[in-house]
Amino acid sequence: MESSDVDLLVIGNLNEENVLKAVSKVEKDVGREVNYILWSNEEFSKRAISRHHLVAEIVRNPILMLVGNEDEFRRAAEKRNNEEAKAQS
Repeated sequence: MESSDVDLLVIGNLNEENVLKAVSKVEKDVGREVNYILWSNEEFSKRAISRHHLVAEIVRNPILMLVGNEDEFRRAAEKRNNEEAKAQS
C-alpha cells in the first residue's frame, strides 16, 4: 500500500529554518513527504477573517492536532469569522 504525504499547517511566530529542519527529520523518520505551510499568528488571523479556503476546509473536516487543541483552533477560526461578519454589518 502506498503512503500518502502529510499536510501540516503550522501556526505561530516561528523561525522557518527551524521548522524546515524539523520537517526534514520527520520525513526521514517516517518515510513520507511532509508538505507544510507556516503562518504567523497574525497571518492566521487575517486568513481566518477573510475565510481563506484552507481555514474553511480545516474547520469542516476532521483533523489531527499534533500540538494544541482542536476545539481551540476551531473556536479561533470561527471567532475571527464572526468578528468579520459583525464588522461588515
